Amino acid sequence: MKKIWILILAAVATSSVCRAQLQPMYVTNPAYVSMDSLSALEVTNDASGNATNVDMDIEANAQTGAPVPSYAEIVTPDLQALADGMQDNPLDLFNFVHDHIRYVPYFGSMKGAELTYLERSGNDFDQCALLVALLRAANYTNCGYQFGWMMFPFDNPDGSGQDLHHWWNLGWSNGDWPTTSAYMDSILSFGFYPGNYPTWTAPTNNNNHNTFVIQHVWVTLTNAGTVYYLDPSFKVSVQTAGINLTNAMGFSSNSLVSAAGGTEIGGPSSAFCVTNLNESGLRSALNGCTSNLLQYLQNNCPNASLAQVLGGATIVPSTYPTLPQSLLFPTTNVGG
Repeated sequence: MKKIWILILAAVATSSVCRAQLQPMYVTNPAYVSMDSLSALEVTNDASGNATNVDMDIEANAQTGAPVPSYAEIVTPDLQALADGMQDNPLDLFNFVHDHIRYVPYFGSMKGAELTYLERSGNDFDQCALLVALLRAANYTNCGYQFGWMMFPFDNPDGSGQDLHHWWNLGWSNGDWPTTSAYMDSILSFGFYPGNYPTWTAPTNNNNHNTFVIQHVWVTLTNAGTVYYLDPSFKVSVQTAGINLTNAMGFSSNSLVSAAGGTEIGGPSSAFCVTNLNESGLRSALNGCTSNLLQYLQNNCPNASLAQVLGGATIVPSTYPTLPQSLLFPTTNVGG
């Protein structure tokens, strides 16, 4: 009993510490936060008035006149090591974020640079924060954020895949505009995008039934008098089918239950439950499935990646030979 109480107290303490560390990264209403607001976070003091934890570094920078970093783009040892490993090359840093960070549609800064890097996913706010942190780690300090309404085609007629369809990994083409626009509105609403959803679609007076206008964030970098416009979160993804795992494992629910000596019985809501399972029989059946899968992979796809085995979206690598000096899609003021 004593050990159980110790474990419970440890879990509560850990949870409290995690909440205390993560709290500055979140806001009361994340759907309406701007990147600028994250650059003006105040130092958190303890009871004696002294700065605590990571805020100590922020306060020291403020006293020395150095730029005060926000929580979103703090350069951690992980990010510094990544920038150093890429020899502080800005194109390589941009390509890393573009090629290795999966896009997730939600609005506002939620993760910051470090968590986006660790989870390998984030929206445009968080991917831009990661890129800014990497650029600053590489001593490119003249970089920042731009925010505006950007016009994205749902399907790009040139077949390049540079469109919403392949950016957000949507499983269909725009064959019916009312259905497509209604579904996009539901995605934007679910992601807490602010705005009046009928304004997301482009004006129809030019018979445009393929364009959505979405609030978006990108990065600007000024170097040697040249301004570069970097949009790391926009990327083309293609679907990989993956293998048929059921066939590769030789899996069958009936044979699995039979091998485990179990009996199927009727359950709530017409579902099925299994009783009287034999652990050793079940373990033996699962080991057989594992052996079948390994043998299949060795015989049919010995060099396949995890994505090629399981299937899903695969990011098409960046093809920029140099940093882009213009945005891929136009911006608009949506009538002011």
